[in-house]
Amino acid sequence: MADTTLYFIVRDGRLSCFVSWVDDMTIFGDEQDVAMIEADLLRSFVSKSEGEMKEYVGDKIDVTRDPVTGLGKAKFTQPVLIQKLRDMLGEAETSKPLYPPYIRRNS
Repeated sequence: MADTTLYFIVRDGRLSCFVSWVDDMTIFGDEQDVAMIEADLLRSFVSKSEGEMKEYVGDKIDVTRDPVTGLGKAKFTQPVLIQKLRDMLGEAETSKPLYPPYIRRNS
């Protein structure tokens, strides 16, 4: 098992984080800060940029940013896993989700 390492930097009140895992690195933060960190890494190490992350280890990643504040949200989903479970259980995509009896739903 590999160790995941989290690094962070705060510049002008903006937080940027980067996570390294074996031979991968992911950078999160303000777009200009990410570009600066990426440029520094590309100058310092033999590496390549894969661009904005859309998918990682089967997770689909959708990132949206508020046009005014620039703040972003990341939504991680697993559509391939969900489809495998539906196929295995024989559930159609249009089926209503099943809830345990202890959760009361207002229909």
